[in-house]
Amino acid sequence: MNRPMIDLDQIKQLKTQLTEFMMMYKFALDEMETRITILQEEFELLHDYSPIEHVKTRLKSPEVSLIK
Repeated sequence: MNRPMIDLDQIKQLKTQLTEFMMMYKFALDEMETRITILQEEFELLHDYSPIEHVKTRLKSPEVSLIK
């Protein structure tokens, strides 16, 4: 079976693109967490309670599988 060859430069470029995408994704997640935390604190100060009990985020690492 003939498979297209991917050279080392293409692999490095793909890795760089994935890293940049994951960075942007993480930064967006961090920003959303910050905004929700601010809303939570504002509600607690203004209304003596918050409808948001807790905030938890996570970023899963991408799974890379190679066809052999």
